[in-house]
Amino acid sequence: MATTKAVTNMAVASVGTGSVVLVFAVTLRVVGALGKVPGDAAWVWALMAWVAAMVVPLLAYDGFSQHREVSDADIVVSLALATLMGVATWFATLGDELVLPGEAWLKTQLSKQTVLQSVAVDSDARTETTTFPRRHKGFEGELMQTHPDCGPKCRTARAVLDRAQMLFARNKLCATRTVNPDGTYGPYVSRTYGEFLGDMRLCAQKLGHGKRRLERIGLFAKNCEEYAVAMLGALHAGVVVVPLYATLGSQAIRHIVRHAELSTVCVSEENLELVLRLKSTASAEPTNEATRCECLERVYVFKDRTIPETSPKHVNRGPRHFLGVDILPFEVLLREEDEAEDDNGEELKGTESTDGYTERHVDENDLSFILYTSGTTGDPKGVMLTQGGIIACASALCTTVVVREDDVHLSYLPLAHAFEIAVILAGIIRGASVGWYHGNVKELIEDAAALRPTLFIGVPRVFQRVQQVVQQQLQLKPLPIRRLCFHALRQQMRSTRKGHRLYLWDALVFRQVKAALGGRVRLMCSGSAPLAPSVMEFVRVCFDVPLVEGYGLTETHGVCSAMYGGVGGKFDQTVGHVGPPLACSEYKLESVPDLGYTIKDPEGPRGEVLVRGPNIFRGYYKNEELTKEVLVDNWFHTGDIGRFNPNGTLTIIDRKKNMFKLSQGEYVAAEKLEILLQSVPVVGQIFVYGNSYESVLVAIVVPDPQELLPRLRRGAVPEIPVSALPVLSKDLETWLGPYHELCSDAKFGPLINQYVLQEITTACEIEELAKFEYPRAIYIESRLNELLQGFSETNGMLTPTFKTKRNKIYEAYQDKIDGLYTSLKKMR
Repeated sequence: MATTKAVTNMAVASVGTGSVVLVFAVTLRVVGALGKVPGDAAWVWALMAWVAAMVVPLLAYDGFSQHREVSDADIVVSLALATLMGVATWFATLGDELVLPGEAWLKTQLSKQTVLQSVAVDSDARTETTTFPRRHKGFEGELMQTHPDCGPKCRTARAVLDRAQMLFARNKLCATRTVNPDGTYGPYVSRTYGEFLGDMRLCAQKLGHGKRRLERIGLFAKNCEEYAVAMLGALHAGVVVVPLYATLGSQAIRHIVRHAELSTVCVSEENLELVLRLKSTASAEPTNEATRCECLERVYVFKDRTIPETSPKHVNRGPRHFLGVDILPFEVLLREEDEAEDDNGEELKGTESTDGYTERHVDENDLSFILYTSGTTGDPKGVMLTQGGIIACASALCTTVVVREDDVHLSYLPLAHAFEIAVILAGIIRGASVGWYHGNVKELIEDAAALRPTLFIGVPRVFQRVQQVVQQQLQLKPLPIRRLCFHALRQQMRSTRKGHRLYLWDALVFRQVKAALGGRVRLMCSGSAPLAPSVMEFVRVCFDVPLVEGYGLTETHGVCSAMYGGVGGKFDQTVGHVGPPLACSEYKLESVPDLGYTIKDPEGPRGEVLVRGPNIFRGYYKNEELTKEVLVDNWFHTGDIGRFNPNGTLTIIDRKKNMFKLSQGEYVAAEKLEILLQSVPVVGQIFVYGNSYESVLVAIVVPDPQELLPRLRRGAVPEIPVSALPVLSKDLETWLGPYHELCSDAKFGPLINQYVLQEITTACEIEELAKFEYPRAIYIESRLNELLQGFSETNGMLTPTFKTKRNKIYEAYQDKIDGLYTSLKKMR
């Protein structure tokens, strides 16, 4: 009985002394959270609690145990309770905010890289205002025109496709997700190279046949198998592909059809009505004889695979006539029947037999695509790409960013864009496979989980969204788990900076994060626009895979520079650059003294990026004047400002057109500033503007509500009561409206504005920006779509690759911007 009492006393003493440390530690944590006492040493407090709970009772043992010797039971109880108190103290003192290591370390790593990735080549291309051209190390001789495995004659899409059919006939080429009768999505079903390319050849024969041989064909649909069959079939037949996409708007689509003189368009069911309106004078739009697309004669309609076969939502895909347009199901291009008839028994054009078909000659100089770029300003312009250019680009891409035969790529970036086309062809060169997303980007994670890709290609906005979603999911976890995850993220980031990972945290936390994309992703790649270093590091840490960044434009067939993605077994793990030039490209810099950039800058050569090589476009379709402006002596002037780094890589600083001068003469790089400020957690999207007659910047900010609202709920703005805050849920309709009302409220709106502006200002201070680079006033845009975007494709403020259309945003918010400047003047 005495022994039991002694053990009980020991337990009480352990818990008591441990609790003292626990309470004291939590008190300091609260004080520290208010900024009075810094510290993030939870393990120190845990150790102190353990020592207090273990040692103090033993030292004071004589006071309550009648001088009895310490028994094994005493030690076991004390050890167990001390450990329990230590763990409790550790959890209690962990931070409840996700504070990651600073970015200063990231910026120093690039300057420490001394192994050259590109080399300067002697050339007569150097002048007083330009640097020597640089080429990929190991490819200083001739620029790559085809992949080494393909042979020197494999310089056209036809040659690449024919080779793939011979070598990879039994490999899986593409996969489409099935649709169940109830409308839900099932597993992916694959087709082999032999099956797919068999359809592609039939399509090529129909499109390139005899008297009805096409010169150009339009494609208007989301990524799907039929789109790929038509695109590759056209390339094989030597027919020029002209992609269309809905976010261009009906006026731009009408312009493209007329400008490219398209007689034939392959279209999805959902876009059929829009295409037919191009011939109609009865539509709601101001169509007249001058703008009607009289050239349009034939429309092939893809079956919508996103809805069940028996669904009444399917449209009439023909055969039928409409205002002189023959409408046919796309399947007629995949069979050898001689003709098709409409409902009245009349023969429809474009369905002749393939008997006697002879392939037209195709070489690397022939056009392959006319890609109309929406761009960020002005009307769409047609970029002429060549057969040799797309193969050179795809070959060099899968050499630097190594693609393997067993790789699987999830295709969701529009096939109307050169980069995705290059990725698809790179996979075909290597015998890899592709799976098509089912058409809804919001459900991309579900597609990834079903397909289990090994390659994940995205644009900066996608990876920013990935970061936001991961952080938001962590915020929804119960308090102890949330704190544990935040701690794991901090520790893992510190460890990866030292060159290793902590496998405990991989097993407990990051394995589940990686599983969100199927669990097999081995490489990620970002393109289209610069990716913030903090976002790149975050994604690398969470998914435990290399994330490399590339650079290119439509005019370079999608890509001309990329970080090492497996070349020689090396993956570039630094940040802040886009790697060396691809093996098919060389680039140099040209001084832009008016903007303060010269090739003699002390911090490294800086200037406009000029690119040359077989992957440079032919010119702008029917626009010789604009072609001459950007193509000078075979060098393409990109309009991007870049810097050469000591290791031969390229960093994109900004675009020439995105630079503006303030009233006191300072130049501001808008895109560079926006990329930096988008890494502020509460900022979802941002548009920075500077008036040349003003001395300060203003900004339009779209906060991230899934980051902002939890902060407000935790008291970030004490004046806003919790009862006034909407509750986040998966049902967006329940809180998007109240969120907009909250931000627009006369009392609470200014407080939210002030808080977001302070967060932005703090980020500017941490990054040590010049004072004139601080936005001094902001307007909060809280009207969001289902993707939580204020700037979107739908409202015309984003391109399909999520680049901001600066002129459109300025036009939409001009009154707000003027109001910001007016309010600033009143405050002076």
